[in-house]
Amino acid sequence: MILVAALLVVSAVLLAWPGPALDSAGAGRGPSGRERSGLPSTRSVPGFRRRGEESWVAEVAEVAAVALRAGVPLAAAALVAARSPGVVAAAPWLPSHLEAAVARGDGVAGALTAPSVDLPPRTGEDLRLLARAWSLSEGTGAGAAHTTAAAAASLRARSTARDLRDATLAGPRASMRVLTALPLVGPAVGLALGLSPAVLYATPAARLSAGVGALLTLAGWAWARRLVGAAGRPGRTDGST
Repeated sequence: MILVAALLVVSAVLLAWPGPALDSAGAGRGPSGRERSGLPSTRSVPGFRRRGEESWVAEVAEVAAVALRAGVPLAAAALVAARSPGVVAAAPWLPSHLEAAVARGDGVAGALTAPSVDLPPRTGEDLRLLARAWSLSEGTGAGAAHTTAAAAASLRARSTARDLRDATLAGPRASMRVLTALPLVGPAVGLALGLSPAVLYATPAARLSAGVGALLTLAGWAWARRLVGAAGRPGRTDGST
């Protein structure tokens, strides 16, 4: 019994233990200062997006900004950016969508606000940000190169902040899953010791303990989920609470 309990505790600790905070080959590097800050690196968290997959909308903005600085008109710069290899691989529908919008005279900003496919919420937010930058240039005559470059920088910063938030919350989320699953191991331990659930929970006290434990487990899960959700929400900047 002691050996089984020890194995369960060790397994729980290993599952909940966070990954390395720094990448051994690149500690202290990166424009965001993530490695220097000592916070978890997203490269050490399984399932995180690779650099080329983090935001194709940011790539559109960056390529378009380069073309605009070279004197290319906004519509042509947007089409050049939409045809770049990384964007075509992630959003093959975008070039034809922009071409149709330009042919109708709608402008490239309007094409981004009404995409022809369903997009993830984050990608939709990024597209709307870039569309606002292009709308500003189309409506007021502001330098498209400057607004597009500012949108690209904002998109990259937003993506970095999202990844940092997810990496920071990965440990608490793993702990939630482990601590919620541990009480469910009790019947399995009983079976390993030759005790069926009917025997294990034969007395009223045992059934009462199991019921109270299940309720406390659900309450703990809900509470921890609320705390993690509150920590993951962006803070307000208007001074209100």
